[in-house]
Amino acid sequence: MAQTIKNLGTILFNTEYDAKHNRLIISGLESNNTQPMEEKLKGRFVTNQLTVVDLNGTAGPGVHRINLDSKAFQSARVTPGMALPGALQLDRNGERILVAAMGGNELSQFKLSLDAGKPPRISDLKQQFLGTARDQGAVPAGGPVGVATDPTDRLLFVYTLFDNKIVTYRITATALEKISEYAMFNPEEQAVRYGRQYLYDATLTSSNGAVACASCHIFGGSDKLQWDLSQKDKPLELVELDYVAHPECKIPDLKTEIRAIALKQDPAAVKTGDRLRLGNAQVPLVFKGSKKGFADALQNNTVDLKSPGVVYLEKGDTDPRLSKYRGIGTEPTWLLVDTPFFHPLKGPMLTLPLHGIADSGALHFRGDMQGRAPNANNHCPKGRSVEERALKEFNAPCDGSEGAFEGLLGGRRLPVATSLLS
Repeated sequence: MAQTIKNLGTILFNTEYDAKHNRLIISGLESNNTQPMEEKLKGRFVTNQLTVVDLNGTAGPGVHRINLDSKAFQSARVTPGMALPGALQLDRNGERILVAAMGGNELSQFKLSLDAGKPPRISDLKQQFLGTARDQGAVPAGGPVGVATDPTDRLLFVYTLFDNKIVTYRITATALEKISEYAMFNPEEQAVRYGRQYLYDATLTSSNGAVACASCHIFGGSDKLQWDLSQKDKPLELVELDYVAHPECKIPDLKTEIRAIALKQDPAAVKTGDRLRLGNAQVPLVFKGSKKGFADALQNNTVDLKSPGVVYLEKGDTDPRLSKYRGIGTEPTWLLVDTPFFHPLKGPMLTLPLHGIADSGALHFRGDMQGRAPNANNHCPKGRSVEERALKEFNAPCDGSEGAFEGLLGGRRLPVATSLLS
């Protein structure tokens, strides 16, 4: 290894070496994962960029970044955003760089200035949008991931992932003119072919074309970063999943506990079924009586340990069956049946890959996409399994609030008619 150059970006997609001017051009992302709270990351959690490494400096390489989300690029776009810049192609003179932004569904070619030691300036920008308008349906189109030019730099050949085509363009002084396209055979199921674009295409899922699900779930995997997507206005989410064991689960956060609490409440003024205030919550009184009676109720499963509740135990001898619970003696005691929950302020957590989620349980970094069945009291989407319903909750949560496409990507809820949600 001759040399190590750091701080080139969080995610590096591709490189192109300019031998004529001794500089390296890198496409990639700079992730803003040090910023906590989902509301502060909305639509801007990554920056799409080119990094130009000038290898001519005597004091060491000069590193310059070109923000592909800046106004210099927005002014000429058919649609905003250059999400997921990947494939690069330099012309034979090393002056023009062509960038294929898969997520922005766009080709951009421009000149890079050659001032040694100074950040490159952009000029002579040409852009070509390959996708379709969001409101025109879910038929996949575009998604450029591979580019090549002929030896004369007059023809451009592009491979598009979403529709599996080879598209040929003529490079003119002012534009990229489409000449032909060839659709290749694709054995994939329609659900795969139609669904892929919603992972990558930021023009369909975000407000600015700059961020997509794949900006963190890189190629369906993980960026190996920790993100704090906490939401301060979200309530606690009680665990309602059948495949989370109750009550003796070994995972601390998912364990139902019964413990003594200090509650300023006259027990004579309440009866079983009344709801008592605990903080901001109204919790039902699920049992009131002797310690033996409560032990019998637990043994006979007449007290539901899958829901939170308050218990009042009268003064009297304890029952050995209650010895595993804390704070129960001979004196009168208030207890809390403390059920598992997902907290909206979770803290930094690692991005998980999307591979294998078809049968892996609760989704979202808080686990609060539980795949609950729809009923008259919620807005939960339909689905054949809890995982399918949980995936659809990213678009339309059960409580009717903003989904991930709105709350994190800053876009709009996907229409239910899309193949992803059908």
